[in-house]
Amino acid sequence: MRRLRNRLRRLRSVGVAAVVPPLLVCSVYDPGSGRYLNPSARPAIVHQPSIGGGPAGGVQGSASAATPKSYGDCGPGARPEPGLQGQVPKWAQDSGHSKAGYRCNLELVGQSDIRARGANFQLGWYRDCAYVGSVGGREYQSPDELDGIAVIDVADPRKPTLARFVRSPAGFSQHEGIEVNQRRGMLVTLTQGLSAQYVELYDVSKDCRHPEFKGRFDAGGPLYHGLRIAPDGMTVYASDYTGGAFGQTLHVLDVSDMSNPRLLEAWSPLEETPATHYAIHDLELNADGTRAYLGGVDASATQGAVLAGPPSHTGPSMVTLDTSEIQRRVPNPDLKVLSSISLPNFGHTEQRARIGGRPFVFSSGEAPVTGARNCPWAWGSAIDMSDERRPRAVSEIKLEVNEQENCERTGPDQAVYSIHYSGVDDPDRTTKLFYTYYTGGLRVFDVRDPEHPREIAYYHPPPPQRTVHYPSSSGFGGDSHAPGWDSATSDVRYIRDKRELWFVSVAGGFHVLRLTTPQPKGSARLLRQRRASALRRRSVGARVSCSLACAMTVELRLGGRVRGRTTVTFAVAGARSLRIPLSASARRVLRRAPRARLRLLATIREPDSGELAQRFRGRATRLAR
Repeated sequence: MRRLRNRLRRLRSVGVAAVVPPLLVCSVYDPGSGRYLNPSARPAIVHQPSIGGGPAGGVQGSASAATPKSYGDCGPGARPEPGLQGQVPKWAQDSGHSKAGYRCNLELVGQSDIRARGANFQLGWYRDCAYVGSVGGREYQSPDELDGIAVIDVADPRKPTLARFVRSPAGFSQHEGIEVNQRRGMLVTLTQGLSAQYVELYDVSKDCRHPEFKGRFDAGGPLYHGLRIAPDGMTVYASDYTGGAFGQTLHVLDVSDMSNPRLLEAWSPLEETPATHYAIHDLELNADGTRAYLGGVDASATQGAVLAGPPSHTGPSMVTLDTSEIQRRVPNPDLKVLSSISLPNFGHTEQRARIGGRPFVFSSGEAPVTGARNCPWAWGSAIDMSDERRPRAVSEIKLEVNEQENCERTGPDQAVYSIHYSGVDDPDRTTKLFYTYYTGGLRVFDVRDPEHPREIAYYHPPPPQRTVHYPSSSGFGGDSHAPGWDSATSDVRYIRDKRELWFVSVAGGFHVLRLTTPQPKGSARLLRQRRASALRRRSVGARVSCSLACAMTVELRLGGRVRGRTTVTFAVAGARSLRIPLSASARRVLRRAPRARLRLLATIREPDSGELAQRFRGRATRLAR
């Protein structure tokens, strides 16, 4: 006991709060009223202390500062934000200044406005095709020929082309429910609005421009809001954001036969001992499908975000669920809660990542309503999952518009400074995190050091003059409700070798951007040397350099074939001499043809991400006699 007290004293001395296991008390919840019938018995969830101190889980925002900015000169064609980080000020909206959008270290490659449809929301992708759905509010308006899933041909990213609309007889909006399993080429959608009744499956593996309808699962009533497909493509998890109108909040479907999806399991937090109550807005799965990370939303958070200002969230923000028995197809599977963590925001979106070999989840909230009453809106947190039974938030990803002290400046903007969806450059080797931020546009963060993330780029899409559809919410912008800004809302795709990002905005439709942050440049040349010396040492000398930290692979080519290869890593900018080994075949060629030309081919990549930065050929040369 003395050792434990001393350890806690040391932790407090450096500003680290002790983590106490949550004490849960049974309670009775009434879904109809959205209240606990015995408030004194409400589950007691211990909150993760706000990063940097301050009130734990407070509804007025945390005390941590905004994520530092590391923009450099913002790159060619930049148009920096005119106010706070993430802000589109009211004066800029009223004067028309914001009509051209704002951008830093991102440039537009191509765009499809989907025939000025408007009310666009979520994004899925497969190969060089994109699938764009409509906001759920469209389900309660008059349908027309622009409804359904917009299929975009992105074979030429400079000219994305609308290929067709895919319409379902069951409904015409998907809201947040679109995803494609890359392994099987299976497109899965939720159909029929904010609380969808149907899960529909399409085969896009043969021709991604012509989705082929395969099957439909009927929940029997309006239920689903979010979905996730297991990595192997055999299981779909569909969440119920309404809090269990049918007694369950997570449906697990077997889709191994796309033409015959069937229910495997229906699970609710009420089945736990002791019982807890929260809705599941969305979820993420780990790489092998044996863990689900649930975005938890309790009634107070929902009512607060929609009706009465900042969410007064008291439940778990992220819950780790053991789904290994689902993955193994054990009869009567048991889904077990392994841990939960409560953060300043409720759980909206979860994104898995692996950084430096450690597993993380980026968890974010949502406050999708305009106006000062919702300040400071919602932001994200980086959660270290090294010990999945004790998840630990190590940093917050937030903008200056999410700081409580700036609410007086942001309140008049009639804006939504809240995260919505996310993406990473590579979930297994993560260096960059992407957030779509409603009014704040698309944001890019360097998360190589997850405890100290930095923002490196942003893009506010220019709002178009008009759209055919309106999303029926002032929170989505880009229309008559908020003509001074467009709303970024979708998941984000990143294509590493092209440095391209795909995302959707409500009014502007589908966008392809290119990241223009500085990349390492290099040089490589063969040193002057004699053929006899090269043959004796079985190598040739070269001089290489890199303008930034980089990993450089240098290939020696002779007679059109690779005859030697070496790799060198630069921790900082610099130059060095090295020797490239000669293969036996290269030595034979040089003996027979002493005047043969040697050439270098260099490939430069960023050292952490492996992202291609430059590939170039060196000048041909001959070895001296």
